[in-house]
Amino acid sequence: MDTASADSLAFQFLVDLKKFNTFKQGEHFYFPSFRLGELECSLVCFSLGVSEVKGEYVSLYLVIHSCPEKTVKLSFELSVMNNNKQDVLSSMDFDHLFTSDSLTCGSPKFMVRAALDTVFVHRDSFYVVCTTCPPPEMSKEVCPLMQDIRKLREPNSMMDCKFLFEEETICAHRVLLGARSPVFYAQFFGDMAEKDSNAITISDVPANVFKAMINYIYTDALPESATFELMKGLLVAADKYLLKDLVVKCEQALLKRLSLDRAIDCLIIATQLGGICKLKNKCLELLCKVEDQPKLAVNVEYCKMISTYPDILSLIKERLAECSTS
Repeated sequence: MDTASADSLAFQFLVDLKKFNTFKQGEHFYFPSFRLGELECSLVCFSLGVSEVKGEYVSLYLVIHSCPEKTVKLSFELSVMNNNKQDVLSSMDFDHLFTSDSLTCGSPKFMVRAALDTVFVHRDSFYVVCTTCPPPEMSKEVCPLMQDIRKLREPNSMMDCKFLFEEETICAHRVLLGARSPVFYAQFFGDMAEKDSNAITISDVPANVFKAMINYIYTDALPESATFELMKGLLVAADKYLLKDLVVKCEQALLKRLSLDRAIDCLIIATQLGGICKLKNKCLELLCKVEDQPKLAVNVEYCKMISTYPDILSLIKERLAECSTS
């Protein structure tokens, strides 16, 4: 296993599949180290997962080898690609505050192990990629205010409102939600606020998405192990609750992991929400490549989209016409 390239802040590692398969459950290996400013980093992989996942998953982590008396907030993406770098098998975004007590971040369930064998069985290698954006910001200490606000997510910390879902309840503080979201402010403190607004039933946002949004309000950080599906849901929720900075971060996260198949759902979302211009344009770019039209013509989800959303069909026709005349 060796480093294939290091372009800007994207670090790519070529993995020999035969060597990868020789590791037993609980055994791990480190990829060659690389530097991010003052930091020496590397990726560590358990090809059959850490012990608790019982060999069903590949576990993958980013490790910072030294962080003396400093904290580093680092956003990064880990992904696995085939050896022509065209198809992404698995990808996760992370947003972690590295400290001297927390130098590792990743996922014990990064990808299903069986999927790797199925997809790459005819190949002799694949790539593991670590992409960091933005560069790490280094400071001597964590902002005390942010530390105290994050502590408010702990149980029994004076929470005064709750959101009810079918199988769980999510608690929070009205004043903090109102300060961050105009929608929550109107709901709790506006002229039309309901008298019994401390217990609210949520039926139009999944519980895991709503929880991720509430955590962002308290921490200003995206979930550390955010799937593509979660990020799509979080984008819709952020738009609904007018969290503009979260909308931007979700759009950026989706753009980094966009593919031809994923562009279908994302184009529907971006068109319905409005104002998500970068994501919308990138989806149209992917879906309007002349060489991919035969493949899309037999794609069930694509055909369903253009038959259900005539405005999207018009956009695609316009873009294809532009491509044919250019």
